[in-house]
Amino acid sequence: MVTINPATLARLPDKIGSLQPDHFADLLVVRSQEKDGYRALLHASPTDIALVIIGGSPVYGDAEFMQQLAAPDRLEPLTVCGTTKVIDFDTEKAPEGKQQRKSWKATVDALTEALKPFHLSPSDLIPCPP
Repeated sequence: MVTINPATLARLPDKIGSLQPDHFADLLVVRSQEKDGYRALLHASPTDIALVIIGGSPVYGDAEFMQQLAAPDRLEPLTVCGTTKVIDFDTEKAPEGKQQRKSWKATVDALTEALKPFHLSPSDLIPCPP
């Protein structure tokens, strides 16, 4: 859905705009029966997200993909709308001089505490289909 044209306009075709070695790539893989890519995105639910790659690094998705693309010891399971997904939270880097990154579980625990005054939980932030 994204082509070389915007990269060329930005004068960055040697870095972005196509899937090639040494290019930065963000990629979203969605499971869908739709033939049109835009409709697939519009009708996707959180469980339809099969793989997310950011800057060329796989960060989230179905275990079957993530276990092939990321170091298995860095993957942490999470449940999204009753479906098991995995995340490589190790791709998140703490800014220099800042506290070291937390695990996914520690991050969810902190978010859970922060949402308590609002009577919300992290699962309330992800709209799941009925």
